[in-house]
Amino acid sequence: MQNFKEAIMGIANGREGAYSKTKTEALSNEIETRIHEVIEILFKQTELGVRIYNEESDNFKLSIFRLPREFITIFLNIPSDRIGFCLTSEEKFVLFLEESPDKILILGKKIPKEENREFALNRAIQLIKLQYEKVGDRYAFKDNTGSTIDHKEIIVHIIKWLVN
Repeated sequence: MQNFKEAIMGIANGREGAYSKTKTEALSNEIETRIHEVIEILFKQTELGVRIYNEESDNFKLSIFRLPREFITIFLNIPSDRIGFCLTSEEKFVLFLEESPDKILILGKKIPKEENREFALNRAIQLIKLQYEKVGDRYAFKDNTGSTIDHKEIIVHIIKWLVN
């Protein structure tokens, strides 16, 4: 086998098994870029909301975590190569997950109390499904009904659900 370092560098630089990009692959990259942008917008706004909540609250704190693709695929048993993040409180968690090229699925689940751990197999519920589209240099969001909704308003509702 060739030098290990050279082999890894070749993979990283695309020399090993290199191929030219087709129009479909270019479109796929554009869609993936949009998905990353939207998830990042939602993540940053949620992170800000969590920071504000935690600074003001005397009660329990909220946490936010990026979810690696492998975690989503293997541990959540969701097929495909998706991205997302989650929010947690002491009693609930929320998952923001790419559902399709123009939709974000937001799921919520109550965390069973210690005495009810044997009933932990209850399913998560869909809190909202967001559809988005690029309008100029910004993204416009619509809720399940097709009504336009500000992404900041979404985060306020999600945090309210988490703590109530």
